[in-house]
Amino acid sequence: MWEKKLVLFNLGGSLLLSADKAITLLCKAIREAGLKPDYKIICQNWDESISEVVIPLLEKKGNWTEKQTGLVMEKCLELFNDVNFNSPANLEIKLKELKEVGYELGIITNHRRQSFLAALADIGLDYSIFSYVKTGDDGIKKPDPKVF
Repeated sequence: MWEKKLVLFNLGGSLLLSADKAITLLCKAIREAGLKPDYKIICQNWDESISEVVIPLLEKKGNWTEKQTGLVMEKCLELFNDVNFNSPANLEIKLKELKEVGYELGIITNHRRQSFLAALADIGLDYSIFSYVKTGDDGIKKPDPKVF
């Protein structure tokens, strides 16, 4: 009897980089903009969108100027794109190979569907490779067990 297998990826997490690495990159972007990272805000809101939730919270608490916020966003894009585009070569080929040997691929993200699709496009992955997709559009977010 054939056993079905499912591999779930956490976009921005296991698929690209660990949460620790992502937090380190965010803090580096903030420092490169001449600002001090607020680790409490970053860690308490890590499961949210960096650009839509985390940075606006940091901006408000730190009284950042519009120019400083723009610089942080620019540095984040630069650093995260560098990681994304230099991630293991042929990721899509490896994922397709998993599918060919019987694995179903799924992805879970707290991000809204539109930002999720943009993130996949940014790293060159075809949306259709995933059999299961769970986005944060319905309000149920990780780590809520209902997500799984």
